[in-house]
Amino acid sequence: MTPPRSPSARTCASDTAASDTASTCSSCASGGDNVRVVAHVRPLLAKELDEGCGVALAVERAAATQAPLQGSIAADPCDSNATAAAPRGATISVPGLQHENTFTFDDVLQIGENGSAASLGDDLYATHVSPLVAGMFRGIHATVFAYGQTGSGKSFTMGTDAAVRQEAQAEVHGGWVPICDRVFEDMERRMKQLEAAGVRVSVSCSFFEVYQDHIRDLLAGASASGQRLHKRAWGQREQASRPGAPGTREVVLRDPDPTQEVQLVGMEEVRVGGAADMAACLADGVRRRATAATAANASSSRSHALLMLQVQIDGGGGAAAPAAGAAAGAGTPMALPAAGQSLSAKLYLVDLAGSERVRRSHAAGTALSESCAINAGLLALGNVIEALISGRKHVPYRDNVLTRILRHALGGSARTLMLACLSPADVDAPESLNTLRRAARTRLVRNRPAQRAARDTASQLAASRAECAALATQLWAANAALGAMRTEQQQQQQQ
Repeated sequence: MTPPRSPSARTCASDTAASDTASTCSSCASGGDNVRVVAHVRPLLAKELDEGCGVALAVERAAATQAPLQGSIAADPCDSNATAAAPRGATISVPGLQHENTFTFDDVLQIGENGSAASLGDDLYATHVSPLVAGMFRGIHATVFAYGQTGSGKSFTMGTDAAVRQEAQAEVHGGWVPICDRVFEDMERRMKQLEAAGVRVSVSCSFFEVYQDHIRDLLAGASASGQRLHKRAWGQREQASRPGAPGTREVVLRDPDPTQEVQLVGMEEVRVGGAADMAACLADGVRRRATAATAANASSSRSHALLMLQVQIDGGGGAAAPAAGAAAGAGTPMALPAAGQSLSAKLYLVDLAGSERVRRSHAAGTALSESCAINAGLLALGNVIEALISGRKHVPYRDNVLTRILRHALGGSARTLMLACLSPADVDAPESLNTLRRAARTRLVRNRPAQRAARDTASQLAASRAECAALATQLWAANAALGAMRTEQQQQQQQ
C-alpha cells in the first residue's frame, strides 16, 4: 500500500480562508461593558389627550459633553483616537406613585420636551447606536433591543411596523427616522469606505420572529432585493402564520454547546449591497410579522421581531493601505484590518413584543395565547437578568427561545443597548414603573465584548495542513494494519 501524498501538495478554495477566533477586545479587557440603557418617552397620543390623560413622568437631562471614550460604548472600542459625544446621564421619575420611583440612565429622550423628533433621533443614533455599528466593523457583536409595555412606541422607534414605516417616509412624526433605517445608511457608508480602500466586505441580512415559542423566518419566499444565500434546510417546514398574514417558514434553533453561538437551522440569508437592499428585506419581513388589534393597542405586535445583519471583512489593504474614509472622502477614517485578516460580526436589532395586562387588552382566544407567550418570554428575560446581577452559577438562558437567542447580548460577548420605551400617560404609570425598574436592573448587567480577531492566514493554513497530514498518516497506518490482519486470517483459513 502506497502512503498518501501530503495534503500540502494540494490546493483548494478552503486554503485561502482564514479562521476567526474570539478574543477579548483590549479596551474591554479591564472588566467589560455594562449594558447601556436609554429611556425613550413618546408623546401623548391623540386618544389619550381626548380622554384627558395627564403626564406621569418627570425627566431631568444633563448637557452633552465631548470626550474621548476609550472602552466605552460611545466610541469605537478598537480605535484609540475615537471621540464621541459622551452619554449625558439622566434621571426619570414617576412622582405620582408612592414607591422608589427615581431612576438614572445613560440618557432619556422625550420628544416635544427636550427636542424635536429629528434632533433627538440624531442625538440617539450618534451617541449610542453608531458606536455599536463601528464596533461591528471591527469584529464585535452588538445588540439593540427595545423593551416596554404594549403601545409604548417600540416598533415606532425601531421601524419594525409596516404602518409606522409608511408614516415615517411621509414625515408624519416630525421627521423621526427609525433606528433600522439609520443603521442601514451608516453601514452602507462604512462599506463604501472599506471597499474604496481595497477591502472586501460582504453583508447578509436575516429577519425572523419568535411567535409562541416558535422561530419563523420572515424572509422565506419574500421578494427582497439581493442575492439569497440558502442555509441548510434540515428540520425546516412550512407553517401557517397568524390569520391575515402570509405563510412563514419555521426555523430550528440549535445550541448544543453553551460556549458557541446558537445556530438557526433553515434560516434564509440575503446578501445585501447597501441600504436599499436592507430596507427592502425589512419591508418584506414586517408585512409577514404577526400583529393584531387589542383594546390596549390598535396595532399590537404579537411576536418578538429580530433583524440580524452580519458583516464579513477580508483584509486586503494591510498596514500600508490608506485609512478607509480617506479614499472615500467621507466621515472619520476607519482603521483597516491587517493583510490576511478576516473579521465577522453580527448586529441584532430587536423589537420585543410589549408586556400586556389581559384586563386592559381584553385578549381572548388566540390573542390570549399570544399574550401568555409574550409575557413568558419577557419573564424569562427578567430571570436571566436577575441571575446575572446576583452572580448565580446557573443562568437560565435555556428556559425560553428568546433568551437562548439573546444569550450573547446579556452577560455574553456582545455590546448591548437597551431602549426602554415609555408611555407618559398617567393611566400607564404602573406599567411605566415596571419598565423603569427592569431597565434599571438591566443596566447592572456586565458583558465582556470579544473581538473576532482572525489568526494569520499563513500560519493557520500551515497548522491545518499539518493536522491533515497527521490524520492521513494515521488513516494509512490503520488501513495497512487492517490489510495485514485480513491477510493473516485468509492464510489461517487456507491451512
